[in-house]
Amino acid sequence: MLENGKLENQNSFTGNRDYNVNLFNVDMVYTWQFGPGSFLNIVWKNQIIDEGNNTNYSYFKNLDKTFGLDQNNNLSLKLLFYFDYLNLKKKL
Repeated sequence: MLENGKLENQNSFTGNRDYNVNLFNVDMVYTWQFGPGSFLNIVWKNQIIDEGNNTNYSYFKNLDKTFGLDQNNNLSLKLLFYFDYLNLKKKL
């Protein structure tokens, strides 16, 4: 880094220096404990990824463009149920 705050040119880098990447993620988790050691988890994940060579956009234009893209939504359920085998064996 130079004293004026700019980056020094690196001749060893041969890639595209003008590259724009925008990421947006939301992870929402609902957990319900319905018994000792027993849980139901519902998880929703939303992801938007945008990348390209156009670096002329402002922050808000990038944000607007990102929210206009296709989204990757995932919904998952997980049920974890605790069985007390020794207690169950006594009852049988």
